[in-house]
Amino acid sequence: MENLKRRIDLLGGTYNKDCTSISEILQSLSFDKSVLLNLIALELFVDAFVDEFYDEFLEMDTIPSYDTIETRARMEVWSKKFTPLTEGTDDYEEWNNDIDGDSIKEYFGEEGLGFLIIGQAGGFPDHFFVKLNDESADPMVYGTDHEGWFQEIEEICTVSEFFNSILTEEEYLVEMENLKKELEDEDAH
Repeated sequence: MENLKRRIDLLGGTYNKDCTSISEILQSLSFDKSVLLNLIALELFVDAFVDEFYDEFLEMDTIPSYDTIETRARMEVWSKKFTPLTEGTDDYEEWNNDIDGDSIKEYFGEEGLGFLIIGQAGGFPDHFFVKLNDESADPMVYGTDHEGWFQEIEEICTVSEFFNSILTEEEYLVEMENLKKELEDEDAH
């Protein structure tokens, strides 16, 4: 948990410093700006990223700044409880008829079917979440997409792996320099 706290601090996120579990950290988490995911580390929508960005990158004289680069790898980090299968909640009233509760129960089991959405990016999947009642040492992050909202669910990685795959500005510059060299080498052959 201390490694996760250090990583969030390094990324510029804020959270309740008195938290005693990863779930509490995630529920109090906020970021002032969007962040960039290292898609290769997460192995998410890499082909789309290549198509949208790599060709243009070879022609650029400078690396676009972290805050201005337009990519589906940009993610808004936030913390929102989502309880579509818990009777009496606003989410239940809004979503119960629109999502397939049976498929969610089949995937996660019958107990503790509340979730915490921790971010949204521009690719597929575009929403990332954890189970609210997952108190393991390093909970699993799952992905779903707005087009198959909680119908198509996939395991992404653990929470610590997820936050380690968010690039700091310095890591972004290193990745972009490596990418530029790789592309120039490919183009030369």
